[in-house]
Amino acid sequence: LATGEYLAKAESVLISGATGCGKSFLASALGHQACAQGYKVAYYNVQKLLLRTKMARLDGTIYKFLEKLSKTDLLILDDFGLTH
Repeated sequence: LATGEYLAKAESVLISGATGCGKSFLASALGHQACAQGYKVAYYNVQKLLLRTKMARLDGTIYKFLEKLSKTDLLILDDFGLTH
């Protein structure tokens, strides 16, 4: 993972484990390494991403927001599945 080979191959990485075991830290480290290698990275808490998407839809900027997201090489989604 440190080499960034998964980015070149457009592969997904799923980090799972118990609360407090360092999943968010590891995801941040992967994002930091990807930035150091010249990749564009976006890091979102899923609940906040969904709220941001909803707000962008309401104010008419959803296409601009989704276009911005699509230009990232690595999208990190943190705390997936904690809320409905």
